[in-house]
Amino acid sequence: MAVGQRGHVGFQFQNSYGTVSSANVYTPFVSESMQEKIPRIVAEGMRSRYESGPRFAGFKEFGGDLVTEIHPILIGYLLKGWCGIASGALTTSHYTHTFNPRTTDWDTKAALPPLTMEVYRDNGSGMLYYDQCINGFTLDYAHGKLLKATWSMIGGNAQKAVKTTASYYPGSEFTWNQVSVSLGGNAVSGISQLTIKGDNALEAKGTLDGSLVPARILRNGVRKLEISGTMILEADTQLDAYRAGTAQRLVATVTGQAVNSGVNAVFTVDIPSMIYTEYPDNIGGPGLVEVSWKAEADYNEGSGTMVTFTLVNTKTSY
Repeated sequence: MAVGQRGHVGFQFQNSYGTVSSANVYTPFVSESMQEKIPRIVAEGMRSRYESGPRFAGFKEFGGDLVTEIHPILIGYLLKGWCGIASGALTTSHYTHTFNPRTTDWDTKAALPPLTMEVYRDNGSGMLYYDQCINGFTLDYAHGKLLKATWSMIGGNAQKAVKTTASYYPGSEFTWNQVSVSLGGNAVSGISQLTIKGDNALEAKGTLDGSLVPARILRNGVRKLEISGTMILEADTQLDAYRAGTAQRLVATVTGQAVNSGVNAVFTVDIPSMIYTEYPDNIGGPGLVEVSWKAEADYNEGSGTMVTFTLVNTKTSY
């Protein structure tokens, strides 16, 4: 009988598309929905009977979601997967890593660096989902809770394998009381919930190559970044920005535990041009008036990006 607490999730980036890797980084996780889906194609030809014709295997689909709490080291691997590139610099006793969405495809078969994900479900064998590209992510910051991230994969294949033995980084997950937010260069203290959602617009593409699995994971649309949140209605500043369509810089900073003397783990999301798409400042009843707003990020010509993620920790590189 399988028990969730005895399962594990691990991953490793691949050297090339189509080459499976063994997991060597393991992450605590809240839930996972990785699957191999095999659609069945039903023959349409009529056969002098009321029943349908025979079934055949269709184009296979691989992928799913992984939900984790945000860890100051592990989050870097997944940011690299979504952005496709990472750079790091040593500063005395710590490293500062910067992640910007890449401006070219990783190669001709994968828009982003593919990874192999091992999921062990306490049922004998592990499952290796490989050629997985991180299509989307959601960062959830909510008052009173640990910070969470959801990573959405689109992949190319899967196979069973002997499970590996998981080992983990020490626990130091980020918490809600470590978050600070600024808008337009000014600190904002009235936000109780913040969600940042990215979409790479990836698609699994098949070809007439004698295979039931995707031959490529490439883009089929524009990259997007959506932001939403809940804030106390205090003044007209944000309403005026919505009405005028003014782009504002949003910076969400998480300052975690000390990693060395005088140095804390820090995770920063810097969106240079955020524009509100909805700002319903309505009174829903008695009590505090709060606004559940929505926004999107535009590409910023001056910064050369729509978002920059920065991570300070003791990890040498990603």
